[in-house]
Amino acid sequence: MLMSDRTKGLEVTRMFAGLAASLALLAAGDALAQLANMPTGGPKPPKWSALPDWNGVWERDGDIVWDDRIPVGVPQRAPYNEQYQKLAASAPTARGGQRGAAGMPGMMTLVFPVEVEINPREVLLIPESGPVRRIYTDGRQHPSEPLPNSAGHSIGRWHGQELLVDTCCVKDSIRLPGGGPHSSAMTIKERIYASDASTLVDEITVEDPQALTKPWSTVKTFRRRPQWEPVEYDTEENNRDFIINSGSDAPGAAAPGPVTTASAGAPDRRPPASHSGKPADVQTLQQATTLAIGNLAWESVKVSDVQRDATTVKWVATTRSQKLNCTAAPDGSNPYCQRSATTPAAAGYAATPDAASPATLRAAAGDPAIGHHTISVDGEDRTYSYFVSSKANRATFTFVVLALPDNGQSTEQFAQTSGWLSLAEDNGFAVVFPEAAKQTWANYSGGEDHYLKAVFDHARTHLIPLGAGGPAAEGRRGEGEGRMGAGGGGAGGERGGGPNREGGGREGAGMGGGNRDGGANREGGGMRGNRIPTWAPFYYLTGVGAGGTVAQEFAVNHPGLFAAVATLDAAPFEAVYARGDEPAQHYFQNIRPGKNVPPVWKQLKREVPVAVWIFNSATASAAATRLVDYWRRSNAVAGTAATRTVGGFKTQIYNNSNNDAQQVRLTTLDAATKYDAAMSSAIWNDLFAHVARWTSSPNGDVGSMLTEAEANAAFQVKTVDVGSGEPYKYYVKLPSAQGRGQALPVVISAHGANFPAWLYLSQIKMHAVGEREGFITVYPSAHNNMWDFTHPDGPDQKFIEQLIRDVVQTYGADSSRVYMQGFSFGSGLTFMMGVSHPQLFAAISPNNGFGAFTPEVQAAVAAAKAKSDIRIPTMMVYGDVDSGSSVDGAIPAQGVLRDAIDQLKTFNHITAADRIEKVSSSNSAPYEALVPGGKLVRAAADRRYPQGRFEIYRYTSADPAPLGLFDVVWIKDLSHGADLREAQLEWDFFKHWRRNADGTLSFTAR
Repeated sequence: MLMSDRTKGLEVTRMFAGLAASLALLAAGDALAQLANMPTGGPKPPKWSALPDWNGVWERDGDIVWDDRIPVGVPQRAPYNEQYQKLAASAPTARGGQRGAAGMPGMMTLVFPVEVEINPREVLLIPESGPVRRIYTDGRQHPSEPLPNSAGHSIGRWHGQELLVDTCCVKDSIRLPGGGPHSSAMTIKERIYASDASTLVDEITVEDPQALTKPWSTVKTFRRRPQWEPVEYDTEENNRDFIINSGSDAPGAAAPGPVTTASAGAPDRRPPASHSGKPADVQTLQQATTLAIGNLAWESVKVSDVQRDATTVKWVATTRSQKLNCTAAPDGSNPYCQRSATTPAAAGYAATPDAASPATLRAAAGDPAIGHHTISVDGEDRTYSYFVSSKANRATFTFVVLALPDNGQSTEQFAQTSGWLSLAEDNGFAVVFPEAAKQTWANYSGGEDHYLKAVFDHARTHLIPLGAGGPAAEGRRGEGEGRMGAGGGGAGGERGGGPNREGGGREGAGMGGGNRDGGANREGGGMRGNRIPTWAPFYYLTGVGAGGTVAQEFAVNHPGLFAAVATLDAAPFEAVYARGDEPAQHYFQNIRPGKNVPPVWKQLKREVPVAVWIFNSATASAAATRLVDYWRRSNAVAGTAATRTVGGFKTQIYNNSNNDAQQVRLTTLDAATKYDAAMSSAIWNDLFAHVARWTSSPNGDVGSMLTEAEANAAFQVKTVDVGSGEPYKYYVKLPSAQGRGQALPVVISAHGANFPAWLYLSQIKMHAVGEREGFITVYPSAHNNMWDFTHPDGPDQKFIEQLIRDVVQTYGADSSRVYMQGFSFGSGLTFMMGVSHPQLFAAISPNNGFGAFTPEVQAAVAAAKAKSDIRIPTMMVYGDVDSGSSVDGAIPAQGVLRDAIDQLKTFNHITAADRIEKVSSSNSAPYEALVPGGKLVRAAADRRYPQGRFEIYRYTSADPAPLGLFDVVWIKDLSHGADLREAQLEWDFFKHWRRNADGTLSFTAR
């Protein structure tokens, strides 16, 4: 065939293009492989028999955020240096870590299920979205000339049943969670282990010396899903996979308009309906389902059988794990979903809503909605229900009651007849209703312990307000002890907060914490903003009949979880008491993830006190009497009881002479007595609301607590207006033996995040020391219970300054003897105020929380020192298992604690050298710890700590007459809390110092 010149030219062009493409493919083929770096004489692969059984599908807990312990609203940013802060500011934010498929470390933070396969050569992680990740365990090293890729190159070594992983060589294009860049020097360390048969934990630390000022850490947990199979994640559906296949409108319904029908191939993407009474579209119903059940964002919800009338919309919602009958107001607000008795079919989604369900009718009528969650326990799905008061204050820790019904009682029946729903609504707390399988609790000792522990762990981070008017708006904090978090979180970090890690994050949530300004966590997404903040001291347990029995058995086996327990007709099995001779779990020792130092004070379970109220209908059985005797010994109460009427119930009360909160109550009632609203009201108002398990020891310490109303009545409540738009409030307590005309010293005590002044005063009890020692105690209250210590001349600083003036003027206090102490976020405020405005104070004591100074604070400190060589006597107090400590309870040689020590030494002219010690840890890679150079003095010795609980490092200044200006107090076995002796310890340091009018200090030995 003849070709024109033009045609010939085109053919030549095509030929060369094809050749170029072939050469490119050959080159690409060479680039797709690299040689394994197998050193001579390297470690051998492990034996099959030595490998743990992690094979199968796992689902990650938590949210689509880098660190669940960081309070909602606090930016999830890496601690960038100045250069990379600018790069991060100009980089696009990407949910999950980057655009497109996830890479390391972001792929380990996503909520997609992941399949794990283990062999001696490698561990394979196969997520439903993103690249497959290989962790080589055969002794190879990283390649000498690595080819960067999305997941990086990971090598691991087995340390017993733990996998220690080192990852390098992640593509520069992969973004860190939050959307920021990293350098080619980034490495990622992981410690992966199974905390139990159903839970896998991944402790992740990112190190990048070119981009980060310090390591960046998080902890992720995964739950085993033995009945799940991997499925394809279709990014085109993007969680909008709706099917409407029948019943768009009920016949004859008076719906204002039709529901839009959408198929999997043509999803409805209209925005959610507002609460305007307009009919909800399919997407809104999917979102309503997700809110009602706390469903994870990755799991598609298929909507079918939508029916409407003038007041209600009903639908069937199907996920991979459950089928639900749902109902809501016409606009999709106030959703309620009840699990269907039938399981999801592989191909069919049609089902009929249970229109006669009492819970459905109640929700449709606008009464309080009960939420539901499904959790996996020992390989089986179990459910629990919960209710959060519409009055729950997101700026304050929400108290949580676990309430267990009797056999044969549905959750709805018990929630109503017991009165816990209305009681929770009226008093602003949350109640969790564990549910017996087929309404029958296990009838053998400890049979429900795994389930109840799983409910407890899940509920700490998954309680979402579902009151009338729809879900509460996204708030500024999540649970944080978190995390179990708690009380605000650990120390340090960048402006606006940062992750908890070795060295600290600003003040993450142990269970709580947050940032000042509020708003949803926009970088993390998900539902976390709706969750209420809770904290370990404020959990309580109650139950009736068989539910009371398993509740009491759970408390015997897990005494450190609850401050108080109250039951009716509980008769535990005799076998449970043998568990009392087992070592206690010391939950608070490990409340901060990644801390592995064993407690010095080792308790048995029967030695951990729990405040208990035992109701019996008719004469107590032998089993009930045995229960009373057990708790009497546990609480070390007196042998005789005082009889008084409590909440309308004649009750015998056995008290501990040293701690009134350690008590056992016994009430005997008529045989016909029911667990009703009168009983729950007495339990709440006369016990639970007055007892906390303070985070002051490995298993916590039961202590008394004032309600907000009682605190308002017991203290003088004052206000200060600094022009910020909202007056500040503070509480004042004068010693009863105040001398006439005597100018008394003042101690200001600042609370932590979510930990309002009226509640914090019950933990620190500084006013009790003030009563003994003769000083005025002031508890300032922050706006939204969150202090700002990033602005040295902001509203919070002006509040403290005005407060001092008012107290001096109103009560004739001594302005030369003003002292300040603070916990957690209050510690950050105390530290900032002390070094940027030292002229206000004679001494300060920041406790359990320090923040890396912002440029504004640094400038204020420099200005204060330039004006005069002023000093600030400081007692720094920190727990050895709080966030800022090392994994083994030492002071890290790098991080915010070290920075704070160095700053105060410089500020106070202290030249004593600290020592760096190399630590070969069985819990982590070797690291450097700081040994303070101050003189070591041990204090707080008792039978639990015969060598003393407090290690006090006393520094003196380099002046001709040295001054003891700085004490570092390192407290054994203390996480995020306060030893009961801290307030006295701080006063004993404060009382020697006086700030003279010219800014100098006077020291008086007493």
